[in-house]
Amino acid sequence: MVALTRGGERPVLVVAAAREDRRVLFDALDGMEAGEILSARSLGQARALLDKSPRPALAILDFEHAPGASRALCTQLGDVPVIGLFGTRFGARHDDTRLAGCLNIKAWLRVPIDAAGAATRIRDVLDPGGGSAAAPAVREVAQSVASTSLPSGDIETVLRNLAGLFQPGRDVAGMPGLVQRAMHVLGMDMMVVAERSAATGALETLGRVDSLSMSGERDLLAEAFVQRALGGEAVVGAGAPMPPEVAAYARATGSVRCAALPLFDAHGDVLGVMACASRHAGAPATTLLQSMLEIVAARFAALLELRAERGRDRDRALLDGLTGLPNRLLFHDRLESALHDARRTGEVFAVLFVDLDRFKGINDSLGHAVGDQVLVAVAERLRNLVRASDTIARYAGDEFTLILRHVNGRADVARVASKLLAGMQAPLTLDNGSELHVTTSIGVSVYPDDATDTDGLVRHADMAMYSAKGEGRNNVKAFGNVPMDTHRQHLEMEAQLREAERNGELSVHYQPQIELASGDVVAVEALVRWHHPALGMLSPAFFVPLAEETGLIISIGEWVLRQACVDIAGWRRRTGRALRLAVNLSALQWMQPNLVAMIQAACRDAGLEPDVLDLETPEGVLVNPQAELVAIARALRRIGCRIVVDDAGGAPAVPGRAPRLPVDAVKIDHSFIRNIGSDPDDESVVTAVLDNAHRRRVRTIAEGVETRRQLDFLREHGCDAAQGYLFCRPLPAAALANRLVVPPGAPATDPSLQPQSGRPPGKPR
Repeated sequence: MVALTRGGERPVLVVAAAREDRRVLFDALDGMEAGEILSARSLGQARALLDKSPRPALAILDFEHAPGASRALCTQLGDVPVIGLFGTRFGARHDDTRLAGCLNIKAWLRVPIDAAGAATRIRDVLDPGGGSAAAPAVREVAQSVASTSLPSGDIETVLRNLAGLFQPGRDVAGMPGLVQRAMHVLGMDMMVVAERSAATGALETLGRVDSLSMSGERDLLAEAFVQRALGGEAVVGAGAPMPPEVAAYARATGSVRCAALPLFDAHGDVLGVMACASRHAGAPATTLLQSMLEIVAARFAALLELRAERGRDRDRALLDGLTGLPNRLLFHDRLESALHDARRTGEVFAVLFVDLDRFKGINDSLGHAVGDQVLVAVAERLRNLVRASDTIARYAGDEFTLILRHVNGRADVARVASKLLAGMQAPLTLDNGSELHVTTSIGVSVYPDDATDTDGLVRHADMAMYSAKGEGRNNVKAFGNVPMDTHRQHLEMEAQLREAERNGELSVHYQPQIELASGDVVAVEALVRWHHPALGMLSPAFFVPLAEETGLIISIGEWVLRQACVDIAGWRRRTGRALRLAVNLSALQWMQPNLVAMIQAACRDAGLEPDVLDLETPEGVLVNPQAELVAIARALRRIGCRIVVDDAGGAPAVPGRAPRLPVDAVKIDHSFIRNIGSDPDDESVVTAVLDNAHRRRVRTIAEGVETRRQLDFLREHGCDAAQGYLFCRPLPAAALANRLVVPPGAPATDPSLQPQSGRPPGKPR
């Protein structure tokens, strides 16, 4: 027979697509005291588990849902016995003897799995001879029994009673019943089995049976001889003389037999204690009592060790491997518990959905290693911002969920959410010492106001979070303030954006860049616009983030580049101006391996040289740029393109942050330009960026210039070029063409042009 007990070190592999089937098989194997159980819902997950574990003693594979992959794994396992699962789809082949023979399949189980049938089939495969799981333990006491002068009938009774304690299925979940049976086998009137906490050392009673109300007189677990047993010493008193501690308890309770035995694990550590007492000196005979106590204690010790191991397995399965936080499964389990308690007590609690803003850009531009660092740092920060009684979980990807228990209404929840939002404002420190700013969008739902079931609470918190993102990110939104159709509208808008390009709803507008020394238009920036058939012209601030989140920015970005190349080539030919074209590339676009080829093709098709292009990259891409990105940037420069740092100022000393990345120009973010004349701190950021760029001989461009005061400041500090409503708003191609068709020597713009009323603030993208 192949050993499944903890003495044998070979695990059992269970692969079943249905969660209920995995549970039934797990329980059946537990009842047989199987050691490590590798439970997987797919063959891919199973292979990952096998890579980290010893060769299994048994494999149970799901042919119903993955017949081909299961056959392949059978071949890989070689002589490992296999039990196959089959159902309606695979049923016609479950009795194929040729298949069973060549793949080492010894038996089949039909899904959904019957618990009793599973235990029998597993036992038959592992022990065709029908050996008993109780036999090894019973043999230990059989030697003591054989050496006595008891009648053969009494010996048979002792062995049969002990064997009953080892029947499959009598695991820790049925501990009280097992304690009661053990108490009768040992002839006791009271028995208790307790587990010692590894963290605190406190005892937790797992099973207690008292047929004579003895526990009302004295607490057996508090007795001195039980404490001796917890120190690793078996203490038994049956007749005179008794150990002093046992004698004191016996006198006080009228007991004639008392015992306390430590429950050891395989490493000799004390997991708990078994204690019992009796006021009657009946069967079993005193000569057998010590051996029987040791056997029963060994049985309980095995169950406690199984309980501890299952707890460790459960913890590993319910915790996120990266952050150590509860995962989605454990979060929903705790949410169910919170809901159950709230329905009983009237408690108010809240569910929060916390999503990192633009996390995809971090992964795409800085790499997944940096993304993992960010997730770990965010998890730690969230831990420090809430109470120990609250639950924080990593729900999926960059989404975290929280359960705030025992809150005093919405105002209390809003205070905690605002605390979380503020706590994320400080920069995160990466492993290499650099800093990264990450913001969050938070959605809130409250029980019972917003929903009275777990699905509703999570769904409404998620909807509120999307609403927070739609209002500019880095804020909190409660579901009570979110229209019911907001989330549906978000999904509908994504679908409509996918159709916008082919329906001709997208267009390119252009904003001129002005050389401050001469006043000439030297470049135009291409900016995408969406004319929605029902909603009219939509702000890029609304749909560009959606395009970035969904990956649509790849195809939309290529379309914008190709259209802009055609337009700029025509203007250069008609006006004779050496106009440059500035095009925004998102972090996701920069990571496309075919970016260089795509840009070359767009220029070639438009009859344009690549050295006309200024390719604007988000500043965040420059923090520890990956080798692939550096290689792409250098390849683009080799064909003549210029690399421009976009939205500069959020990180000090750009472009000095990334000396490996070739940079030709820096564009200062409009949020700093806007506050020139009103905020000395923002003025300092602008001058710092300009000074650093000048030292590195890098060209500077200011965006979002709206007032003469801002223009004068930029000229005074040596800024090379600027764009903004002070000069010209973004225009459709035809409108801009009319402005450009002037003699090359004539002024291209009127710097006194004032911003138009009703324009959106900041940079239109």
